Amino acid sequence: MFSMNEDTGSLTFIFSADMQLAERVVRICKNFMDELGISSFSEFRLVLRELLINAIEHGCGNNKQKTVNCCIDHLNGWRFRIIVGDEGKGFDYRNLVTDMSPDPGQIRSRGYPLIKTFTDRIEFNEEGNWVTVYITLAQKSGFSVTQEQDWQIIRPGGDITAANAEDCRKIMVQMIDRGYRKFRFDFSNVEDVDSVGLSLLIIFSKMLDQKGEDRQLSIFNPRKSLVNLFRMTRIDRIYRIVSEQ
Repeated sequence: MFSMNEDTGSLTFIFSADMQLAERVVRICKNFMDELGISSFSEFRLVLRELLINAIEHGCGNNKQKTVNCCIDHLNGWRFRIIVGDEGKGFDYRNLVTDMSPDPGQIRSRGYPLIKTFTDRIEFNEEGNWVTVYITLAQKSGFSVTQEQDWQIIRPGGDITAANAEDCRKIMVQMIDRGYRKFRFDFSNVEDVDSVGLSLLIIFSKMLDQKGEDRQLSIFNPRKSLVNLFRMTRIDRIYRIVSEQ
């Protein structure tokens, strides 16, 4: 049994406790996110899948005669609510362990620690057989590249973090492969750079160094907090920092 209802900004499912049908729900949600123009699906998929697995395995005991309910609500922007309920008797969620085990060999009891990691809030009904989670997805930065005389101008559309590191790395490699040597990063839209983003900037300079000594690197319009970060991490010794803020 599988039924779905789509309304403005929401999806509702009722389906038999079957893993194959749970994957069908995940695929439909991917299309739903695509229609909203949201490409950051990996964390959402992980949380949704873990919730559905718990409902099927622990709530319904893999009994396909029982049903699972799931509701996806697009609240605003990149924020969503996921509600999953089952026909099981529930459990004592007050004693739920949501900290990740330090034992890498532990196979079970990883579902809720993962859910907690990627969500803003977790709520249960009194019986413990319905769970509601709120999740805010990381916004992926787009990167535009233009040319001004001999300079390649790279403009991140948002923060440079682990969430978009691969996109940033690909652009950097493409620029190097095309033989460009002079780069300006326009940080007008960047509020945050995490450790992965800092590593990318350093790796980029080292890759250019391997091609010769005539490279030039600048960062324009960084926020004051980022200027302080670049000084503290010595990035300002690699990139010329030009701040107008």
